[in-house]
Amino acid sequence: LHAYLRDLEQVVIELCADYGLTAQRNPGQTGVWIGPKKLASIGVRASSWVTSHGVAINYGPDLSPFQAIIPCGLKGVEMVSLTQLCGQVVRDELEERFCRHFSRIFQRQMIGQPQ
Repeated sequence: LHAYLRDLEQVVIELCADYGLTAQRNPGQTGVWIGPKKLASIGVRASSWVTSHGVAINYGPDLSPFQAIIPCGLKGVEMVSLTQLCGQVVRDELEERFCRHFSRIFQRQMIGQPQ
């Protein structure tokens, strides 16, 4: 399960590199970080040898909803978005890049994606 989480993080880390960003993991805190700010959260559920995963990349500039919660239970963590870091990000391009990295890291072809 740990390797699975690290692979999901790696997808986002490599996606960030496409945008010229140096992203990293923080030991003991699942997710992807740009310096001290959290860019992406990851949740995984495993039941009967089947996993469900969710990767939430902060894409848009409005992060005000995070003021009402403690993201991932981490007090004092500041969230950041791709738009804040890079300016305009085209969502279709972001999705295509995510799928490309996901497919390569997990060695799977995405259904409906070009080979």
